[in-house]
Amino acid sequence: MKKKNLFTVLLMFIVCMAMLLVGCNNDPTGGDNDNNGNDDTHTYYTVTFDSNGGSAIESQRILEGNTARRPNVPVYGGYDFTGWYKDDAATNDLWNFDTDRVNSDLTLYAGWELTSDGSEKPDIPDDGQKNVLVAYFSATGNTEPLARFAAEVTGGTLYEIVPKIPYTAADLDYTDNSSRANREQSNPDSRPEISGRLDNIERYDIVFIGYPIWHGQAPKIIYTFLESYDFDGKTIVPFCTSASSGLGSSASNLHAFASDADWKDGRRFAIGTNKSTIASWVDGLNLNIQKEQEMKISIKSGNLEIIYLLNDSKAAKELYEQLPLIVAVEPFSNNEIIFYPEKLDTSDAPFAKGGAGSLAYYAPWGDVVLFYGSFNESSSLFELGKIVSGVENIKNLSGTVTITAC
Repeated sequence: MKKKNLFTVLLMFIVCMAMLLVGCNNDPTGGDNDNNGNDDTHTYYTVTFDSNGGSAIESQRILEGNTARRPNVPVYGGYDFTGWYKDDAATNDLWNFDTDRVNSDLTLYAGWELTSDGSEKPDIPDDGQKNVLVAYFSATGNTEPLARFAAEVTGGTLYEIVPKIPYTAADLDYTDNSSRANREQSNPDSRPEISGRLDNIERYDIVFIGYPIWHGQAPKIIYTFLESYDFDGKTIVPFCTSASSGLGSSASNLHAFASDADWKDGRRFAIGTNKSTIASWVDGLNLNIQKEQEMKISIKSGNLEIIYLLNDSKAAKELYEQLPLIVAVEPFSNNEIIFYPEKLDTSDAPFAKGGAGSLAYYAPWGDVVLFYGSFNESSSLFELGKIVSGVENIKNLSGTVTITAC
C-alpha cells in the first residue's frame, strides 16, 4: 500500500511540473525575437558613419532612445581625426556618444584636420581619386563580410541596406512557396521598405552593391534601393554571394532601375570568400579608387624612433586603431622590450617567426613585444608586423614612448 501511495505522489508531482513548464512558455515560437533583434514593442534605428575619405566604419542598429556605440577611430593618411559630426561639412554639431540619444535614422560624418599644423580643418582634397560607397543587403550574414572586405580595400563607406520589417527564418524558407521571400520574388511589383535613408548619395562616384541570390535574382529590396536614389553618371559594380547559383541575369535585370549609370560586369562569389580574392577583383576593375593604406607605426622616445609595417590581421588593425598611444615600456629577458595595449583579437593573426625586428603580441599576458634578438616560436605568440627602420634603437627604449601612425 505504501508503495502504491508513493507511486501516486510521484505521478502527481511529474504532472504538476509538466504543467508549470508549459505555462512558462506561452509563446509558440519559443519567445525568440526576429533575427535582427526587433520585436513588436521596440523600434530600432540605423546609424551610418561617413568617414569622409577615411577607412570604412560599419553602421549600427540602435534601440530607440539609446546611445550609439563609440566606433573605432577611422584612419586617413596625413590627417588627424577630430570626431563625428551631424552636419555633412563636419564642422558643427559634434556627436556626444556618452549623452546623445538615437531617436531616428541618422548619418554621422568624420571630421579631419591636417596633421602638419592642426590649425585648420580643410575640405577633403580632390586628388582625382573616386569616392566609393559599398552598399549591401545580407539577410543571413553571408554577404556582409565580403562587403566589408570591399570597403576596406577601396577605402569606401560601408552601408547596410536594412529592411524596415526584418526577415525571420520562416520568411527565408525557400521550400515554402508562401514564405515572404518567395512571395516577394514572384511579385514584379514587390518593393520591401528600407529602414533609414542614406544621406548625400551625390558625393559618391562609384557604388558597389552586394546581395545574396534569391531564386536566381537579386532580392527585391535591392530594387527598392536603386529606385530610392539618383545614380545618374555613377559607376555601379554589382556583386553577389551564393552557395551554388551563378550571377545569371541578376545584375543585368537591375540596369533598368538606374539606366543612366555606368554598370560594370558583376561577379558572383562563393560564401566564405577571403579578402585577398576581393582585393584582386577590385584591382582588376581599374576604377582609380582609393586603396587601403599601409599601416605603419612610429615608436618614439626622445631622439630614438622605430618604424614598423603592420600586417593585415585583426590584432594589428586593433592596435592601429588605438593610436596615438603614450605608454610605458619595460625590458624583458635579454631580447625584447614590451608594452601593454588594450586586448587584441588574435583569431586570424599568424604566429610570430624570425628574430630581431619582429613585432609580436603575447596573448596570455596581453603585451606587445619588440624583439631585438632571436626568440623561440610559441603558439601564444602572434606576429603584428615587421621592422622598417630603427632596429638598433629597440634595446635602448625606456620609460614612456609615443606611438603614432605614420
